[in-house]
Amino acid sequence: MPDTFIIDAYNVIRLVLPESEASLRSDAARHALETRLRAFRRASGPGTRIFLVYDGELGRPAPARREKGFEIYFSRPPRKADDVVLDLAQKHEGEPGVHVVTSDFTDIAHRICGLRVKHWTAHEFAQVCARRTAPARREPAGGPDDGPAKPQKVSPADVSAWMREFGFDGDSPGGTGKNTP
Repeated sequence: MPDTFIIDAYNVIRLVLPESEASLRSDAARHALETRLRAFRRASGPGTRIFLVYDGELGRPAPARREKGFEIYFSRPPRKADDVVLDLAQKHEGEPGVHVVTSDFTDIAHRICGLRVKHWTAHEFAQVCARRTAPARREPAGGPDDGPAKPQKVSPADVSAWMREFGFDGDSPGGTGKNTP
């Protein structure tokens, strides 16, 4: 089942990007965030969609930009990004795998509680994004007949992490599968 992520951009930008990129001018930081989220989308599999929402600046919003599976919106003042995130959440409510990513508990998170969408904090999303976009680890080189190295023991923490990573203990990063603000 493909996922849909409706993301409050300025809530995640400093958590998803390395500090050096997050501190760039806003145009460069936005470009870096969009590049990282495209990589996340590719790593998440076919059908994954991302709706990234920014606050419009200086009273003049940039036009929305769309490409297959990745859409960028700027709010049109006096509306805020929160309003656009809520509109998108309502539009996609009830579709399987819809996640609203925001740490704004005052304006967004408590208002989506009644919707059939999942809420992820920016921190939870940043952790999932980092895991999915991390470079693949390579096993040490062995002899021609050596297979990949196997761990001697698997810890309960490893099992829990794998269960969350592969979606066997709920749909949310915390594994509850509940819509909790």
